[in-house]
Amino acid sequence: MAHDTLERMTYATGVYAINADTLTGVAYKCSAVSDAVTYGYIPLGYSGSGNTDLSDRITFATSGIAAHTDATISESKSGTVSISDNATYGYVTNGWTSSTADRITFSTGVAASHTDALPVAAAGEMGGGNSDGATYGYMYGSSTAGGYLDDGARLTFSTGVMAAHADADTAAPKAYMGCFSDGAV
Repeated sequence: MAHDTLERMTYATGVYAINADTLTGVAYKCSAVSDAVTYGYIPLGYSGSGNTDLSDRITFATSGIAAHTDATISESKSGTVSISDNATYGYVTNGWTSSTADRITFSTGVAASHTDALPVAAAGEMGGGNSDGATYGYMYGSSTAGGYLDDGARLTFSTGVMAAHADADTAAPKAYMGCFSDGAV
């Protein structure tokens, strides 16, 4: 189901609530990355009339959301997987029928194609992704036209290069996973 709202968790209280500001468009199968301090970026995914390359940016201090054209990704797509080092770069990869990756530079808010961050698996959507926020980001599983995958890949943040990483393969082919990390190395 497409939506234009964001919900936020206040960690100190555990309260989950709808953010007052909404996305600039209706979105479905979107993902997000952040610098963990100032901004979060939301490539909007499927808009109801097709995939989009547009991104919104949320300012954490105000919870305000606005279109951010500098973070427009290189290809219209949905079902992306996003991972971040929480400081310098956020990566938006793959997507349904897409084999492209983009890197958002947090200091400028600019997205650009970044072929070194392509997973080795076929194009697919809604695999899992998380990171330790410093050294590595991981992607695993995916839904493709040929079925689910169990492939794992690891992005080394210092080089920006993604490579197959069999230790990150899922136990069985799967997709549409919720993922999280404690952020520790």
